[in-house]
Amino acid sequence: MPQHDPRYCLQRLRLSDAEVRDFYHGFSNRALWPMSHYFIERTRYDASAWQTYVAVNRRFAEATVTAYREGDTIWVHDYQLALVPRMIREMLPGASIGFFWHIPWPSTEVFRTLPWDRELLDGMLGADLIGMHTHDYVRYFQAACRRALDADTDEGTVYWQGRTSRVVARPIGIEVDAYEELSSRPDVEDEADRIRRTVQTQILLGVDRLDYTKGIPERLEAFDAYLDRHPEARGKVTLVQIAVPSREQVDSYRQLRAGGGSGWPHQRETHALGLVSHSVHLPGRGARGTRGPLPGGRRDAGDSAA
Repeated sequence: MPQHDPRYCLQRLRLSDAEVRDFYHGFSNRALWPMSHYFIERTRYDASAWQTYVAVNRRFAEATVTAYREGDTIWVHDYQLALVPRMIREMLPGASIGFFWHIPWPSTEVFRTLPWDRELLDGMLGADLIGMHTHDYVRYFQAACRRALDADTDEGTVYWQGRTSRVVARPIGIEVDAYEELSSRPDVEDEADRIRRTVQTQILLGVDRLDYTKGIPERLEAFDAYLDRHPEARGKVTLVQIAVPSREQVDSYRQLRAGGGSGWPHQRETHALGLVSHSVHLPGRGARGTRGPLPGGRRDAGDSAA
């Protein structure tokens, strides 16, 4: 892969339905995800799901070792595979291993609510290089290592069990050039102009995965409060919220999507508006159903997006 310029091979690791349920929807997204985003009330620390998490991480580690060739650099990505670096290290002591934690790292007090905090940290510290999004996350991670493991730390470094792991902040971004090029295409400019002429107001746009960490209901409440406080803005500004459903096997996500009906603030009578279903075309991505604004409308909350 990629097909147009093959540079590496993709090897798939098949998981059973039970493994997907307990490893991914269970421990990863009912324990690590809410804990890392400070939603402690949503966490489910289940010992059986943890055991599946360990077993699946071992499968990924073993598959990596099987594919490894001398001199390879191994990159392990994200919170679903936090134990893999240590497992690989035990089998390949001299390998060069990197790991990136692709979500927030919480404060020490929150992280220590996880019953397996030591095991998770030890797993990650099997890597030579650990990446976080921000410098604050690096500091929180090092604090967790000091408190849970009694590890020594220095500027961007953790010393644990005779090894040294560097911890660095690497903020993520977007392909700016690609988006600028796309936005300047004539067909995109024509479609944008058509939308503006249809809505005939200022447009506020939110594009998010449908996730309780994104604050979508709160955003709608805030816009509702803004219209209450500034009635002169009614009919002059439209909030369009695109929300892509995800993780619907997890109860809290199903509840959030179900809340898009009568329970969400955009359904209040004060500034309610009808929702129109239509198709939108994004160049190169085909058409999908979404909900869009009515001319002069106040807000919209779509439950799918292209």
